[in-house]
Amino acid sequence: MRQELAAFQATLIALYARRRQRQRRAVDAGLVVQLVQAERRVQPRLGTRKLYDFIHENQMFEFRPSDYVNDPYVISQHNKMVAINVAIALQRELSRRVCLVDANLQFGDHRVFLDLGLDQKSIVDAVSAPSIDADLLRGVIVEHDSKIDLLLAPPTPEQAELVTKEHLTQVIDVLRGLYDYVVVDVDKRLDDMNLGVFDAAEQLFVVLTADLSCLKNVRLVLETLAHIGYEGDRVKLILNRSNAFTGINAKTAEGALRHPIDLQVLNEYRGAISALNSGAPVMATKADSPLGRSFHELARAIDRGAAPGTAASPAPVR
Repeated sequence: MRQELAAFQATLIALYARRRQRQRRAVDAGLVVQLVQAERRVQPRLGTRKLYDFIHENQMFEFRPSDYVNDPYVISQHNKMVAINVAIALQRELSRRVCLVDANLQFGDHRVFLDLGLDQKSIVDAVSAPSIDADLLRGVIVEHDSKIDLLLAPPTPEQAELVTKEHLTQVIDVLRGLYDYVVVDVDKRLDDMNLGVFDAAEQLFVVLTADLSCLKNVRLVLETLAHIGYEGDRVKLILNRSNAFTGINAKTAEGALRHPIDLQVLNEYRGAISALNSGAPVMATKADSPLGRSFHELARAIDRGAAPGTAASPAPVR
């Protein structure tokens, strides 16, 4: 912890020095930067003892290098975490019949995040048949240890070309008759494939975080969806890591988006990343944790607000 904090502090000092050199501005109010030179070494210190005591071993904080926290691949996992854990919460806590569909056909990650091998069947096995019906899908669907059913993405990117918009729409229509909820986890493109999913969905949930880049792009997505006819209560916003300190709160985000934040998931970054990397979803292993309870509340809110059917969960747009 101390080594990671020291690296983080050194990065902040370097960034601050460069900013001062470029802009010649005073230190922001509330930011205390102190350099202590001893034995020809410079040790950066940031903040007060109260701040150190608050951060130390606090599950709400984790220090990572900038090449990790700014990695688009890491950021893109947030929507998958929400889709997976909401699906499990709907089944486990509310006894709903749930099928989770990985519609990121080229680079679907549900196999990884649910600790499943490449030998498991996928949607390709369904669309390769002469016709798609309930019996066929029952033979392709994978039951996870959490008791939700999964329709996995193709194991390799090139196989994604075998799945068409018509295939995916037909699969969703059949699944709708077998389950209370069909949760479709799509990627962040507004292409014909995803628009076909949106047409079939009763609710669209856009997962976002409170940072400027994400808010800018989500607003563009909302405007585009409204322009092509997806408006009103059909589109819901889920603010992920809602209590993370980003300088932008939910009310400010709503003003920037001109759309209400309908649902929120709290921030427990260490637990979330650990669950993703271990293939053990929070709702399957730590349902009583603060993050698990947050997903439970989210599932209850979705269940109260929507009749059972198909829910599409678009990726956070960046």
